[in-house]
Amino acid sequence: MTHTRGSLMWLSFGEWLLNRRWAIVLVASLSVFIFEWLEYRPFLEGVNASFFAEITFYGVALPLSTGIALSWVASTRTELSWLNYYQNLKNNLVIQLSNAHSRHELAAVLLGFFQVTMPLAGATVYAYEERSHKYKSILNWFLKEGSNSPASIFDYMKADCVCLNQSEVTVPLVLQPCRDPKVVAASSNMLCFCIPFLFSNSPVGSARLYFAHGNAPSPEQRRLLKEITPKIAAEFHRVQLELMIKRRKYSLNAEQQRIARDVHDTLGHSLAFLRLRLDHISMEFEQPGMDKVRQEVEALRDVAKEAYDQMRDVLTQLNSESDSGLNETLISYADKISQRTSFEVDIQHDGQQRDLPPLVHRNIVYIFREILTNVEKHAQAQHVGVKLKWYDAHLEVEVNDDGVGFDPARRIANDHFGVKNMQDRANEIQARLSISSSPNRGTHHTLRVPYEVTYEADHRRRSLSLSQWSGKSL
Repeated sequence: MTHTRGSLMWLSFGEWLLNRRWAIVLVASLSVFIFEWLEYRPFLEGVNASFFAEITFYGVALPLSTGIALSWVASTRTELSWLNYYQNLKNNLVIQLSNAHSRHELAAVLLGFFQVTMPLAGATVYAYEERSHKYKSILNWFLKEGSNSPASIFDYMKADCVCLNQSEVTVPLVLQPCRDPKVVAASSNMLCFCIPFLFSNSPVGSARLYFAHGNAPSPEQRRLLKEITPKIAAEFHRVQLELMIKRRKYSLNAEQQRIARDVHDTLGHSLAFLRLRLDHISMEFEQPGMDKVRQEVEALRDVAKEAYDQMRDVLTQLNSESDSGLNETLISYADKISQRTSFEVDIQHDGQQRDLPPLVHRNIVYIFREILTNVEKHAQAQHVGVKLKWYDAHLEVEVNDDGVGFDPARRIANDHFGVKNMQDRANEIQARLSISSSPNRGTHHTLRVPYEVTYEADHRRRSLSLSQWSGKSL
């Protein structure tokens, strides 16, 4: 503590010296002159060469060189202070941009940054619309007093701007005048600069900065803009992709719900009618001698019931998976199957749930459905425990039952319980499914789904359709 306090005192003293360097140099020069005057007493003995040499060196040259050195130190410290200031601004800007999830949030962050770093009279942030190949104004900010009124700036905004001209938008300039400064001086009291935001040489957005005459961005501010513009462009591109994915997800959700309604109104009604008719036929064959026919009819009725239940499960999945996270989807299905079976399903989840790609989400749910269907048909279990563990790099789903179990070598080799289908679905999302069991000791399923790999797999699967979709209006 004493060492820190002493360092702060020395730093404060050094700052005091730098701020008063030329006053200190003057006092030192006067002190040398007085000392030499008293030592040589030129008013009595006359001025000699030694007196002149010492006055010149100690009273003029040495203090002057010291003052120049202190000025260089002061300018260096000032430049370092500005660098630290701008670095802090850049770091804060990067954090705020990364936390923005819409164009409006990005624009608000940028306007706040521009207001802090430059003497602006106003600013406008635009986003580039790929479908229309035009710029759309997202957010404006203007001063309200004096000649910098919003009305005068809006009049000036009507002029063409090089950043908003698509034929020139790919020019890789960071900060450029919107129009010829001579034309601006003759027609408006505002100077306007624009900043094109380019990602991979493609426009994603732009900003227009308005300055009153007499104000203009300094070299340091231009350098700062040059350094942060690529990051701004990358964040605009990220937000545009997120918006595209949301639109596509909304379109897919609407299509899934339409398919669910169509299936329910057609195939669902047909299966329900088939079940009803088979029930009636089964009752008509209860007289003696018709046992074999009745058994066949009852078997057909059971198949129809199973097909009807499976169809309802698929419809439930189509209607729920798009609006709910994986935790909620699995819990909803587990509750549904618990109501119709003799075993209880207990689901626990740990960690922060993530949004998974549709393909990954769907395959996990189908594997989970198949596991519970096997438990219902074969395990004779009383309890099923499910654990969802959301780790930093992967998701792990564990399903354990207390049923009769089986011999894995014999049953899996014969592809009982739809194991091949589950493995195929796991492989499709580059997940790993392991099954362990033994007679009378239940069955343990573990599904391990890595986040990064599944996102890459889903992206590769959808890249072509996404590129085709991006050019269409929803």
